[in-house]
Amino acid sequence: GVWKSVNSGQNWTRVTTAGNCYSSTYDVGIGTAGTIFASNRNGLCKSTDGGTTWDELSPSGGAGQANNNPNNNKNSVTVFGSTVIYTNSKGPYNNPVFGDGKNGTAYKSTDGGATWFELTSAQGFCGGQCFYDQYAAINPLAPEQVYFGGVDIASSSKGGLEVRDFAPFGAGMIIHSDQHSYGFASAATTYIGNDGGIYKSVDAGLNWLNLNKNLTGGLFMGISRSGDGTLMGGWQDNGSGRILGNAADKAWHVVYGGDGGYNKIDPGDSQKMYYTYIISGNVTDSAVFRSGNGGMNATNIAPPAAVGVETSMFYPTLFMDAETYQKVILGFQNVWRSADSGSNWTRIGDLRTADGNNILAVHEAPSS
Repeated sequence: GVWKSVNSGQNWTRVTTAGNCYSSTYDVGIGTAGTIFASNRNGLCKSTDGGTTWDELSPSGGAGQANNNPNNNKNSVTVFGSTVIYTNSKGPYNNPVFGDGKNGTAYKSTDGGATWFELTSAQGFCGGQCFYDQYAAINPLAPEQVYFGGVDIASSSKGGLEVRDFAPFGAGMIIHSDQHSYGFASAATTYIGNDGGIYKSVDAGLNWLNLNKNLTGGLFMGISRSGDGTLMGGWQDNGSGRILGNAADKAWHVVYGGDGGYNKIDPGDSQKMYYTYIISGNVTDSAVFRSGNGGMNATNIAPPAAVGVETSMFYPTLFMDAETYQKVILGFQNVWRSADSGSNWTRIGDLRTADGNNILAVHEAPSS
């Protein structure tokens, strides 16, 4: 729900307590004279008395909150004066700006939520990941500027009526993918935050500056160390890489892009390593790799019998025997063991269940 503080965060009171407005809240927009908008898994709600009472809104039409948040995915709301923009994960759409089969819809109101119309030029703005990255943002210092964050970052200089995709995913990667946050310093200066860090524009989004060169950060999903001090790491949405133990600069060198996961490096030979990639749905043949030359080249070694059959945690779990580099264990819905560096695999038992549970972690006892 929505919580409110009147003393700068020292104490909090929950102001949504019942009905569809009492739900997991994703975003809050503050208007004037006690007006609050809150987007949640059910749709959009509005209070005109500082949160004492709430009404359900229906930007996309229908009774109550019907169809306001398909699949109960993430949604967002942004407010400036009487202008409100609400987004949800409706789709898919075929929009030449964002491509075919993409999701994301934006609705706009210019009378405080009384009436709504769809911003059709924004259809598909959050790509295929509305559940993860989705927002709209009105620049309060230039209200006709509206930014839309999804996999890419897009904006409009006409209040959302015309939308431009500034950095299409894969097109040179001007800006890192997966947009999550924003800030405005002036009518022209904008900051955005995404899975790659912080970026700045001083010309209303026409050009962007990467501010991460001296910013040390990253979410490690897995890390391992070889006997010579070489480190192998996997970062959320920033690949898999290593630091050479004998290198003077101690810089990370990426060996594989995308989402880095769990990894293992041979304690006796830092050239030999395993690293994993994300799985969304069924196991793919790119779930796990083996390299014998420090990541310069790698081989897909996912168990063929598991590919397309089993599901997995988003980051598949991985174990390597500390004494024998060739001995590897993977966990999807079943446990898989290899004694020859992943060239051949044996399923250990049958752990698949009707409820589709995936294995969170695997480890082999020393006695095995």
